[in-house]
Amino acid sequence: MIAPLLELFHAELARTHKENPPTPLPGVEDMLKTLRGKGIKVGLTTGFAREIVDTLVSSMGPDDGIIDTIVAGDEVEHGRPEPDQILAVMEKLGVSDKSAVTSVGVLTGHLTREQFESLGADHVLDSSANLLDIVGK
Repeated sequence: MIAPLLELFHAELARTHKENPPTPLPGVEDMLKTLRGKGIKVGLTTGFAREIVDTLVSSMGPDDGIIDTIVAGDEVEHGRPEPDQILAVMEKLGVSDKSAVTSVGVLTGHLTREQFESLGADHVLDSSANLLDIVGK
């Protein structure tokens, strides 16, 4: 019973995003390009399943190589707030020094500043476009 519903959901999601492609939040593409220009690798994590991630990413068009890797929620044993996704991104990008990684909470999701702080986020931003405030321009 679940499989046909999930199939219908994925088909509807793909159709919707083809007709109305999602757009990045203001400033995010420029921020990502600036990071890449500095030689900083970009890895993203999401709670979405890989199939949904692929649908969303492909509906936005080519990313021009500004994203190095994405780890989906169904690709690790434990989701957030456990570090499994971050560790998977680190492995894919060849980063072994945990002190080289900064945890950043972004308030465009469902968690509050207080929740991010209680979970130990190093930084909490109003928008991911503000990431340059942390890594420098």
